[in-house]
Amino acid sequence: QGALTSKTAATGQPGNSEVEKQHFYAGIRDIRLTDKLSLGLAYDLDKVDGAANDNWSIHTYLSYQINDKTKLNLRYGYVEAPHIIAATDGAGGFEGHSITATLEHQLWDGVLSRLEYRHDEGDDAGNAAEKSSDIVFLNLVYGF
Repeated sequence: QGALTSKTAATGQPGNSEVEKQHFYAGIRDIRLTDKLSLGLAYDLDKVDGAANDNWSIHTYLSYQINDKTKLNLRYGYVEAPHIIAATDGAGGFEGHSITATLEHQLWDGVLSRLEYRHDEGDDAGNAAEKSSDIVFLNLVYGF
């Protein structure tokens, strides 16, 4: 966990002025529920000068070890970012969530194969539109 304070050009802010911004993170992982099942939690907060400008997200992780080489990971995330999109009338923001399922298999030492499905859904208040997407990834990952 930690915190970071910085001055940044906030492109999402009306007038694109420099603002004081703080980032806070808290997380815990590998909470053992059973020998094969673990849980993780994470919380992020961006504190920005001005009323109702804070962005935050929360994520939960579940991991199930199928065998010594194969693991199933599930992740759910929710984000609320009222100042990401600033329309000329002052309306704006984003609210959304995502669900990800990953099947990970170790082919040999240092090489993982990953099949991942992700569903994202969000509400863009600046454009008064709800958007969603579905993505499938297939990766070979070499760690050195």
